Amino acid sequence: MSTDLVPPQGDENDTPPQGDPQPTPQGDSDTKLAKAIAESRKWEQRAKADAKALADLKASMKGLVSPDEVASKEQQLAEALALANTNALTATKYRVALAEGLPQDLAERLVGTTEDELREDATRLKALLKPAAPARDAKGGQGAQTPPAKPNANDLLRLIAKG
Repeated sequence: MSTDLVPPQGDENDTPPQGDPQPTPQGDSDTKLAKAIAESRKWEQRAKADAKALADLKASMKGLVSPDEVASKEQQLAEALALANTNALTATKYRVALAEGLPQDLAERLVGTTEDELREDATRLKALLKPAAPARDAKGGQGAQTPPAKPNANDLLRLIAKG
C-alpha cells in the first residue's frame, strides 16, 4: 500500500483561512457561536413581540373609521343641522302667525330669522290685511248695500219645505 492515498495531517506550515489572522481554539468559536445564537434568539423574540403588537393594533383599528367616513359623517351632520334650523324657523313662523291672528297660509310669508323680527313682520302684514272701510255713498251715509243678516233657522226650514 502506498501512503500517497492518505491525505496529509495538518502541517505546521499550513496557513489559516483568509480573514482569520489567528487560528482560534475550539472553545473560543463555541462561545462566539453561543453568543450569536443568544443574540439571534433575542432579536427573534423582539420580532415576535412586534408582530403580536402589530396584530393587536390592526385588530383595534378595525373599529375605527377612515378619514373619508369621518368627512361623510360631518357632511351628514351639517345637513341635519341645517334641516333642523330650517324646521325650527318654520315652526317659529307658524307660532308667531297663530299668536298674531294671521291665517296659516300667510305664516310661510313672514320674513325674519328671530322671533322678534317675525313678530314685527306679522304686525305689518296684519295691518295690511285689515278690511277696508266700507265705501260711503254720495249722501255721506253708509254704502247702499248692507251685509246680509244671519239667516233665521225658521226661514231656512220654510225654504226647504217650499222645495
